[in-house]
Amino acid sequence: MAYPDSIIYHLNPDGIEIQALEDTDHYVIMKSFLNNKEKMMQRLFDESTDDE
Repeated sequence: MAYPDSIIYHLNPDGIEIQALEDTDHYVIMKSFLNNKEKMMQRLFDESTDDE
């Protein structure tokens, strides 16, 4: 995914588009997790946010 000079293709209902690494869902989610680990862990495992 981060291979130098690689091209990332994003497939969506509207067709195929070239996407920068920093714009991929994987990158955005991973960066958010690494920058806010405690908050993300709380959000993932906090029982009070369950929609039961």
